[in-house]
Amino acid sequence: MVKCDPRQGKYMAYCRQYLGDVTNKDTGAAVSLCLGGAPVGISSAPPAVVPGCELAPVNRSVSAFSNISIFGQIWSRLNEKFDPQYSIRAFVQLYVDGSMEESEFVEVSENSDTLENEYQDINHGYQ
Repeated sequence: MVKCDPRQGKYMAYCRQYLGDVTNKDTGAAVSLCLGGAPVGISSAPPAVVPGCELAPVNRSVSAFSNISIFGQIWSRLNEKFDPQYSIRAFVQLYVDGSMEESEFVEVSENSDTLENEYQDINHGYQ
């Protein structure tokens, strides 16, 4: 889960999964969000109630999964935070003591930069 304004980007992929008392007609309005349509899954099984949970039981629920062009901003924020931390090797030892090698941090940084650039190119292409 990330913080971004989806109105600033375009949906490249979008999927919804409905549970409970839902019909195909109920789900139709949200399909227009995605350029190529949006797959929808519907299960008549009601949402599970977890004993001891403070959430009230409901007759229906929906989960949405999306890939949106504005995610480049998220990668940018991550890169801005990662690079200064890695330059002083903050927390690196915790991961190296586990199962990572320090060289993997360089690879992660490069891949993150690439993702940021690709998303920004896609977002600019839609505008």
